[in-house]
Amino acid sequence: VLIGTANIRDEKRIADFLTARGSMPIRLEMNGVSYLRTEKGDLVQLCQHIIKGLYGVKVTDEIDLVPEGFSWKS
Repeated sequence: VLIGTANIRDEKRIADFLTARGSMPIRLEMNGVSYLRTEKGDLVQLCQHIIKGLYGVKVTDEIDLVPEGFSWKS
């Protein structure tokens, strides 16, 4: 989501990363907010590489996730 300073700053970096892996990101907008989206490739692996490789988050670090658009059943 291209709202925060870091996300806006890193848009090209993330797009280039995804493109280099054949993932073909597209820029979309919803509710007045732009974001990058891809549906091609191993999405779990791509996310892990972005989080760990580009941002240096360690496997033992805790991060908050904000799920949206689906119901969570436990």
